Amino acid sequence: MPLSYQWDFPKPSGLIREVIKRLVCAEYEIDITELCGVQRMRIHTDARMVYSYITRKHLGDTVHRIGVELKKDHTTVVRQLEKIEAFIQVRDPIAKRIARIEKLLNNNNDDNKNQNNTQN
Repeated sequence: MPLSYQWDFPKPSGLIREVIKRLVCAEYEIDITELCGVQRMRIHTDARMVYSYITRKHLGDTVHRIGVELKKDHTTVVRQLEKIEAFIQVRDPIAKRIARIEKLLNNNNDDNKNQNNTQN
C-alpha cells in the first residue's frame, strides 16, 4: 500500500515577496524597477507604501529588510508604515487597493494548497 503524506510546506519568503511585488505592480500598473526605483510620483510612493505594509503584515519583515528590498533607508520605511496606517484608519482608497491585493495573495495561497492536495 503506497504511503500518502500531505505536507503543507510554507513557500520560501523570497518567493512570496516576489509574488507581492508583482501583485502591487499590477494593481498600480507600474514595473518592478519603478517599485524599487527613485521616482517620487504619487503612484510610485503609494505602491512602495502598500508593498511595505503587506510584507510587514504577512511576512513579519523588519523595516530594515523592507528597506533593502526597496533600496530605501529603514527610516523611510518606518514613515511609510506610519502613513499607511493613518490612511487605512480613514478608509482612504489605498485601503481598498490593499484589500484587493491581499485577496489575490490569499487566493494564490489557496490555489497552491488545492493544487498540492490534488497531487497527493
